Amino acid sequence: MAIDGRTVGRGQLRTVLASHEPGDEVAVTVTRGPRLLTRHVRLAVPRPAPRLVAAADAEADARDAFRRWCGAELHEVTR
Repeated sequence: MAIDGRTVGRGQLRTVLASHEPGDEVAVTVTRGPRLLTRHVRLAVPRPAPRLVAAADAEADARDAFRRWCGAELHEVTR
């Protein structure tokens, strides 16, 4: 993958996109089979990261289900 002709390695996409502003247009180049495709896209405002929030009235069964699902208590996951 490349952004504006600059190769973007694994784990670098967020850093490269952070160097641009919302509303900027960038050229995104990818390979699809033997073809090299370039598309121009306009960047939007980043979405906020999702958060887990405990329901104040969560019953013991719900807390137990969460612990089994995540392998940890909620307060350990959301630190």
